[in-house]
Amino acid sequence: MSAMTRRQAMSSIFEAFCAGSVLIALVPLGFVLFFVFSQGARSVNLAFFTHMPQPVGEAGGGMANAIVGTLIVSGLAALMAVPIGVISGIYMAEYAGSRFAASVRFAADTLNGVPSIAIGLFAYVVVVLPFKQFSALAGGFALGVMMRDDDSDHRPHNGGAPAPRARDDA
Repeated sequence: MSAMTRRQAMSSIFEAFCAGSVLIALVPLGFVLFFVFSQGARSVNLAFFTHMPQPVGEAGGGMANAIVGTLIVSGLAALMAVPIGVISGIYMAEYAGSRFAASVRFAADTLNGVPSIAIGLFAYVVVVLPFKQFSALAGGFALGVMMRDDDSDHRPHNGGAPAPRARDDA
């Protein structure tokens, strides 16, 4: 058996081992998902989305407060992050060669590398400690700081050169 044939055989053995490992991991997950969907499908109706949760042990209840809370926190985060992001993006596109645009780009790239737990701690120190209470504002602030573009290359695709102008000599 040549060295190439032996490598291909070992590669096939390890691919089969990996596929078997994936199947072994997915079978219990499939059972759990089937159980959750089969038991939970009966509870999903309009009341589930519009009613407040019931105390533990009582039947029924809904997710209205969770849905409203999610909308409030997401709205506050968008209200804080979107204007800053749009203004920064426009500035970096219009003044790509300036030193300040390079600083803004560097700050955005650096913020992309900060773990969310560190951003949460920052939000805790900046918003929760001064107000001495947790609030939707603190969650919205933390989420707003985390809202970022995952595209680390913020430079224009043409290398920063101005776009070519259309010719009017037609």
